[in-house]
Amino acid sequence: MLTGLDLSAAFDTISHSILLGRMSDEFGVSGAPLRWLQSYRPITDRRHYVKLGRHCSSTVQCTAGVPQGSVLGPILFAAYISPVGQLITSHGVEHHQYADDTQLFLAMRASTIRASLSTLEACTRDVKRWFAENDLLLNADKSEVMMIGTAAQLRAASTVNTVAVADANQN
Repeated sequence: MLTGLDLSAAFDTISHSILLGRMSDEFGVSGAPLRWLQSYRPITDRRHYVKLGRHCSSTVQCTAGVPQGSVLGPILFAAYISPVGQLITSHGVEHHQYADDTQLFLAMRASTIRASLSTLEACTRDVKRWFAENDLLLNADKSEVMMIGTAAQLRAASTVNTVAVADANQN
């Protein structure tokens, strides 16, 4: 079974303080490289305003987010969410991540399909909680599930009508 998880506005919600702490604590970035990251303008000095015609709102400082189109954006995002990989594998589920795309893989046998689905459902609930604790929103309704197998395997799994991804049913 393949499960694709959808994050809402993922690059926009990255906490700068969590990111810098993670770079230091989990990746050992310190000294000049950490100071460089701390001074990297898209992290520490981003400001936003809204312009409509000739009218502009006041400018506010952004305390979260990295530019998605930047060179470092996807790398910083990957570092930010790297701990979730350990959580996923603790459930016995394989995964693949690139930037804000996370796919979960779980091999199942027809005889253990209910237990495997319970494992997957528990994993996605825990992933959703971890994302929330790290200022990210898992959009369970937009996440997708796909069963892959031979014709015989898919027939054996035909009793499965829905799979709960982070407590949202997927058909």
